[in-house]
Amino acid sequence: MAQSSPITDLSSLNKKEIAAFLDSFDTVISDCDGVLWRAAEGPISGSPQTINKLKSLGKKVFLMSNNSASPLERYVTLCEKMGMPIPKENIITPSAAVAYYLKEQNLENKKIFVLGTSHFMDYLREAGLHCSENGPYPIVEDLPSLMRELSNLDSDVGTVVIDTDPNINFIKMMKAVQYLKRPDCHFILAASDVSAILTKDLNLIGPGCFSALLEKFTGRSPIVMGKPEVYMVHLIEKIHPLNPSRTLMIGDSLDHDILLGSHCGFQTLFVLSGHGALEDATDENNMPKYFLNKLGDLLPLLSSQ
Repeated sequence: MAQSSPITDLSSLNKKEIAAFLDSFDTVISDCDGVLWRAAEGPISGSPQTINKLKSLGKKVFLMSNNSASPLERYVTLCEKMGMPIPKENIITPSAAVAYYLKEQNLENKKIFVLGTSHFMDYLREAGLHCSENGPYPIVEDLPSLMRELSNLDSDVGTVVIDTDPNINFIKMMKAVQYLKRPDCHFILAASDVSAILTKDLNLIGPGCFSALLEKFTGRSPIVMGKPEVYMVHLIEKIHPLNPSRTLMIGDSLDHDILLGSHCGFQTLFVLSGHGALEDATDENNMPKYFLNKLGDLLPLLSSQ
């Protein structure tokens, strides 16, 4: 593994060094799946307790996920069930970044064609935005039916947004293509993940795959809202001032969490409880400052503080 400086194993530090580590940051931004829990398996041992301990030590904690397929209320409920209460405003997903960006661009009066879940669209509507009707579509098996569906376009659509959509199909993709032919139509990718890992044997196709298909077909490139881009960090800064050098980014993805931390000048902690490996940290941009086997391994070190 090529690296310019060693990655510190936090579990190897002594009491004095842990105290210095704790004194070096005020804000924690943590990924969720693979750090705090596993989607199909529940909480990762010790992670909720570690977050609670960090909060009790005066650290401001935010959760940041690239998964907008579920409503924020589900995150709040899940955290409560794990004994780790996190207020709704401290949980950031790409849906919030999309809404913020569209309002910033003064696009409230244009409709959005969304390839995503109903929860994603509900969030945008609650934010005062307008989503174009998008299915369900009939099964088409002949050219006239296909042409009829693809000619039924909404003249008010000014943005195409791609996120996780378990009901995606040919008609939806082709309608997105037709809208993206409009020169003033914005193209947004909520998260660039090419897969969503549910279990060790089941990976779902991520929105990045469908975006790549549209990019190749239309010749257009989307604006990406999720990690490793910085839009979700801007949302935190709207409610809480961030000092980059005193912010700790925790994640299990080198290419999303750690790269985001690097972009922002944060300290970074990589946990091996997801599906990443230290051997994949091949350059300075995705190389964490610290690592642990799992976040819960930090708990006994904090308990002595």
